[in-house]
Order: sequence, then C-alpha cells, then structure tokens
Amino acid sequence: MESLYHICFTSHNLVMFRSENDYKRAFNCLAMAVNKTGSKLIAYAFMSDHVHLAISTNDVSAVVSSFRIRYNKYFNCKYRRKGNLGERRYFYNELKGSNHIMAAISYILKNPLHHNITRSPLGYPFSSVRCYFSDQIWGEEKVKTLNDSRAIREYISYRDSFPSNYEISCNGHINPKSVVEYRFVENYFRTPAIFSYFLYRKSGEDWKIEQEQDKNGIPPIDLGVIESGTQCNIHAMLMNERGRRNIFVISDLELCKIIDDKFLPVLHKESFTELLPYQKSNIAEKMIQKFGATSKQVKRCLG
Repeated sequence: MESLYHICFTSHNLVMFRSENDYKRAFNCLAMAVNKTGSKLIAYAFMSDHVHLAISTNDVSAVVSSFRIRYNKYFNCKYRRKGNLGERRYFYNELKGSNHIMAAISYILKNPLHHNITRSPLGYPFSSVRCYFSDQIWGEEKVKTLNDSRAIREYISYRDSFPSNYEISCNGHINPKSVVEYRFVENYFRTPAIFSYFLYRKSGEDWKIEQEQDKNGIPPIDLGVIESGTQCNIHAMLMNERGRRNIFVISDLELCKIIDDKFLPVLHKESFTELLPYQKSNIAEKMIQKFGATSKQVKRCLG
C-alpha cells in the first residue's frame, strides 16, 4: 500500500554534488527513479552531502536504490572514480496527518537555511520550493523544451521510459514542476501566504502541539527527526533559522568550483580523484587560510 515518507541519505566523506550541473543531473536521476517505481515526488532538497525527499511510494528501498545507482554511475564516470557514493544506510519515517505532513515538507524546504547556505529558503535553486504556488509567487516562467524523441534520448537512456508529462529543457534538464506533485502540497497549505509563513516560521513547541492533534501515533516532526543520521549540530541549525548566520561562510559548491576550475588545470589534472596526497594537503591549507573553510569541509570537497 502506498504511503508518504520522508527519506534522507548521506555522504559525509565526499560531497555528492560538485557543480550546478551535478545537482540538475541528480534531479534527472530522481525523476526517472520516481517514474520507474510508480512513486510520487512531493518535495526534495539536495544538499552537498545529503538529500531530503518526501515521496509517496509503496517501496522506499526501490526508490532510493534506483536513484542512487543512476547518479552513482554518472558521478563516477564524470570524476573518474569507483565505488559507492555515500553511506549505504538511509533513514526514513512515515508521514501521517495534515500537521505532520506540513511540518515535514516545511523542514525539508528550510534545509538550506538550517545549513547556513542561504538567507531564504525561497532563494535556494536545488529544492522543490519554487514548484509550489509558482504562478502567484514568481509569475509564469516559460522554458524552451525538447519535443523531439531523438533529442531527448541524448540525455535520457533508451532503457528508461520517458513520461509524456515530463518536460525537458534544451540543455537536458528535466523541469522539476513537471515531476513534483505540487498541487498535493498546495492543497495542504491552501494559499501562498500560509506557505510562506511556514517557510519562515521558527521551530518551537507549538509545532509539536499541532502535530499531536493529528493523533496518528507517530512522534512529531522536528529538526532532530528530520536530521537523524546527518551528524548535524541541531543547536547551530536553530541559530541559522533565527537569522544568526555567518554570511561569510563559503559553501561546498563554491569550494568545489575553486578546486575544479582553478587548481586542477594548474596541476594538469582532470579530476580531484587524480590529486596526490601532498597536492590535496597543499590545496586544503590554502582553502582554510584564504577562504576560511573548515577542515571537515575541505576534506569532503577533496574526497
């Protein structure tokens, strides 16, 4: 029987997405995994070293496996590496009741804010946040799409059935709004104002009290539940939510871009995986000194 789940999987020792194109290819992989397993994508947020999903499915394992196999193959081919990407284990919990579901979706979409990546969840490009109430919040956005089946197959494997309702842009990226069940979410939040309110609403006991009204026998959703398995500092995430973020923190995406665009060409390397230990140490030292990156951050960007 199909149920709604929050799913999270991680990659603590190596970033999963080194470029904007990686994020977009990851969504392609997710879209095809959702279609293959007959599931429904409700919400998502791709972070550099972990992924949050809200998916309606009757087989969580199949969805996760289908996505990770596809993206792992792409990542390994692009960056000349072998092996699994990220930890094998994944975490999930069932979502039941309107307050429970609305809280979970809100926490997923607020993830970039909690991780000090953006000042506003609405400004993060690698989540489904812009799929909901898009015409009313952002205005109509026209994307030039591919309609020729042969052109589409330059980006989508012939082994995959490409749904007729999926839109794919001329640069090979599937349009998230053609995949995400945005009307499902809009029916819960009802108006753009309520949706925005939940995105900026501070965590607190009132969230838990509201969810207890669902009487679903499931513990209330909070940051601790959403981030279980990510090894994150919940206190720091709450501070970020309250606007007490350090705006000078460099992101993993920015660090990876510097490594791949600046350091690799000078060292005549095609990928970070080809760097020798002493070269990684030299780069790490410069990253920490010049950009204020943390040791843990540099390690996962350099693998």
